[in-house]
Amino acid sequence: AGRAFEFGDTIRTGAASRAAVRFPNNALVRLAERTTLAFRRDDGTDRPSSPVYLHGGEVHVFTRDPSTAPVVDTPFVSAAVRGTEFVVRAGS
Repeated sequence: AGRAFEFGDTIRTGAASRAAVRFPNNALVRLAERTTLAFRRDDGTDRPSSPVYLHGGEVHVFTRDPSTAPVVDTPFVSAAVRGTEFVVRAGS
């Protein structure tokens, strides 16, 4: 609890475990069991990249201001909130 994450960090939840990450703008990302989420830097190309990458598992993103919600990239798609919350699931 209370740990600050930095770019390059990865969070992994195990079986029967969950985690939550609150961003400085108060967006909340909840990780379901068996989820791997990484925080990335901009890759330096002209292609925009999201600072949040979901390798696998499921996240629930909640924010009161949709313009501040993180975009979540997965191996297949990118997801962004248009309302106040969304769920993203990625798996093999």
